[in-house]
Amino acid sequence: MLQWMWADAQLLPGTHSWSERNPLRWSSLKDPLALAAKLDGEKQQTRSLQLRAANSTKATIFPNVSMAARWIRENYKAKQTNLQAMESPNFPAVADPALMAYRSQLDSARVDRPTLDAASAVGAHAHKSSVDKISQAAQATETQDPPSEEQDPRFEEWNLLLSKWSFLRGHAQKHDEVHRAMLCEYLQDAANWGIGWEALVGFEADVKQTFNARRPERTSMLDVVREIVVPQCRESGAPCALVRNNWEVHRVVGFVSHAWQGIFGEFMASLREVYDRFSTKPALFVSAFAVFQDQGFLRSVLEREIEDCPFLVALRAAEHFTVVRSKSVDVYLRSWCLLEHVYAKKQGLYPDRAHVSGPCAFALSKSSCRDAQTSAMGDRAKILRAILREWDAEAMDKLIVEFRHFGHKSPGWLEWLTSCLPCG
Repeated sequence: MLQWMWADAQLLPGTHSWSERNPLRWSSLKDPLALAAKLDGEKQQTRSLQLRAANSTKATIFPNVSMAARWIRENYKAKQTNLQAMESPNFPAVADPALMAYRSQLDSARVDRPTLDAASAVGAHAHKSSVDKISQAAQATETQDPPSEEQDPRFEEWNLLLSKWSFLRGHAQKHDEVHRAMLCEYLQDAANWGIGWEALVGFEADVKQTFNARRPERTSMLDVVREIVVPQCRESGAPCALVRNNWEVHRVVGFVSHAWQGIFGEFMASLREVYDRFSTKPALFVSAFAVFQDQGFLRSVLEREIEDCPFLVALRAAEHFTVVRSKSVDVYLRSWCLLEHVYAKKQGLYPDRAHVSGPCAFALSKSSCRDAQTSAMGDRAKILRAILREWDAEAMDKLIVEFRHFGHKSPGWLEWLTSCLPCG
């Protein structure tokens, strides 16, 4: 008997493991062949799903519904074989074609594996036939046979990444051995989430081309993420920074704090104001590019507490902290920007190793940490809790005043006089 649920089911980002523990998320137990017939009629054929056997917590993820139905038919000839095949070592942890072929090769290479009994051997034979067929379809993206476990030390690491990063499960068939290795290196440490300067300049050119007919001077980082970053992540199956770096990992040197509602052109001009004087342009952590972005990019963060978020790893690794202000958005009324300032101060980056750039339109404004907002409402309370664990509200509000004035130059007498003159 088998049951299934959607592999991307989650109330909030990162809560899929909670959904897995919710029995209401799972279908009722069905005979495998009956379940395959039911899946044939499922409308969302391209959506990923997972299967598990009765009384089992081990689930198998399939990239789409039709592949799951086909796998069931090819592996479950009878009820006795069904259960044994699901429980056998040949049942894959993730139904990615490349990974299934990978495991098939490893299974055949292991000489210390106990011999399967006759019934399990039937299931294993059926499974191998399925793997062979699926592997043939994956040859377009796999140029050579995957190495054995002894030859590839990242085999187990890749498996762990598949279980941790949900986006990988839906795109794993796109990644060859080289890309898997680079994803392992990139994702295991957020200090590797830097984007190189050349990649940023190339991205800027794409933005100008994409928004040329739609007033690029009004294009925000949110617009850029929605119309360029998300499609590129979906196409490549990887974070934009890694792909734009030509699949090379760049260690974070500078951490950039900015509001996504700010104008992208203004953002790039501000970065040039800071980094044009650098003889060697550093790799920068820019959240919009560092993280895999999908259609739900404005959802709350996955972690229960902000201190568990990867951005803190990148901030600790950074050698300096750069603040990009905006003429249209007060960065000190954005919770994420405020939190990044707090941790930059805690890590010793502010004020001695901090840069500030961009319009200072809000230098004289006043606000409280309790006024700061987020695009995802679920993040606001988490961030405020994290801030108040470092400072009480009154002390934090005084610190905001300090942040606002950092790098702000009072206008000279000529500027002051000009501002007093009538317009026209």
